[in-house]
Amino acid sequence: AEERVGHLEKTAINTLRELQMAVAEKEMFDETSKKLVVSQEKIDLLTAEILELTASEKMKVSELHLEKQLRLRSEEKEREERHERVALSAQMIAMTKEHAVTEAKLKAENEATERLWQDKFDTTKR
Repeated sequence: AEERVGHLEKTAINTLRELQMAVAEKEMFDETSKKLVVSQEKIDLLTAEILELTASEKMKVSELHLEKQLRLRSEEKEREERHERVALSAQMIAMTKEHAVTEAKLKAENEATERLWQDKFDTTKR
């Protein structure tokens, strides 16, 4: 019977140790589980931040693309206006030259007509 009691005491001690180890493992698993939950929450926050930054970056890229297109259009329009101004200036210069030639021609014709009339007037006066 003493042998049986000793054996039962050893079994009880072993069982108590196993229970203590199981409790320690459970506490360790609980602590690890809490750490995993906290880590998962951090991951979720970082994922949300990454998604927000990605969306913001896409919006900025879109804005920059639009700004680039607007700038290119503006520069093209400015070039067209500059060419138009140059063409109009050249046209005005040509018109001014033509006007000067026409004016000189008319002046010469007017002077010739004036002389002709003056000669006729002088001839009739005599």
